Amino acid sequence: MKSTPPISRDRQQSFNGARNRLICLATSEDMEERRSIERFERAKGPGEAAGRNGEI
Repeated sequence: MKSTPPISRDRQQSFNGARNRLICLATSEDMEERRSIERFERAKGPGEAAGRNGEI
């Protein structure tokens, strides 16, 4: 089995930067989705929203 050469420092930093951008993007999309769900729940009115008391 051939051993793989070590990843260069530049390439590793580039990969980490790309991964961090993806994580930030995914997190902000998740937050936006959560906000829109909360707006929808509030618009439905009290008592109708499922999971209001943690029952999901």
